[in-house]
Amino acid sequence: MVHLHQADKFMTPTLLNTRPKHQAWCLNQALLEAGFASLDCPSLQIQTQALEHCPQWDDYDVWVFVSRNAVKHFAQQLPNKSARFNAALVAVGDATAQAIQQQGWPNLAPVPNTFDSEGMLNLAVFAQPKGLRVAIVRGDGGREYLAQSLIEQGAQVDFLEVYRRQAAPFCQTAWQTFKQAQTPVLLFTSVSSLDVFSAQLAAQNPDHQAWCFRQTLIVFSQRIQNAARKIGFSGPILVTPTSSDGAIVETLQRYARSLGESHE
Repeated sequence: MVHLHQADKFMTPTLLNTRPKHQAWCLNQALLEAGFASLDCPSLQIQTQALEHCPQWDDYDVWVFVSRNAVKHFAQQLPNKSARFNAALVAVGDATAQAIQQQGWPNLAPVPNTFDSEGMLNLAVFAQPKGLRVAIVRGDGGREYLAQSLIEQGAQVDFLEVYRRQAAPFCQTAWQTFKQAQTPVLLFTSVSSLDVFSAQLAAQNPDHQAWCFRQTLIVFSQRIQNAARKIGFSGPILVTPTSSDGAIVETLQRYARSLGESHE
């Protein structure tokens, strides 16, 4: 972990944490321990979406969980939480893998080197997709590339949508404080969060959106980076190596270090 010199403190970034409220606390604690300020500004609310019928684990050969929320909201609907099964579990990202391990579910495949659909398709569990039964556990909507690629290669793919996203009320107080920060940085962990926040900000004040578009972002993937550029973000965009809280903190530390070096 990179540490800041005392002389760099005046350039210490302040992070606008746009994660849903229930996911923000752990990151805020990690930031505080690392010497960073953070402000909660959830752009989305996550609610359970009930499945009409919750399948059994062995109804599928492979289960893909796209996020920690997918794990949490599926687990809430699972009738037999202690069942053993032969199906393989795939996690999109380290944080999702950790959530699966906390549930005690077996047969977790190695986490892919990259968290995009291309990286997922390189996993050994998808080496022979013909006839493979795959469940993708996710929220309402999402990327289709993984499913389309598997279907084209002969797999049977079903989506299990176990939660839905809704826009959270705009964080007016946190935003006003954030605008006064000397080194503001925004965190976006999904394209949905980015889109909702940008739309809310434009509705509040187009001048504030224009200011926001010039600031530094931390994002989880190239996909989110591309989406940010497409809607007008022109400032630095830092992509974390993984989706963990530790990766966010370390990315912020490297950014703070680069600011200090540029002023030496």
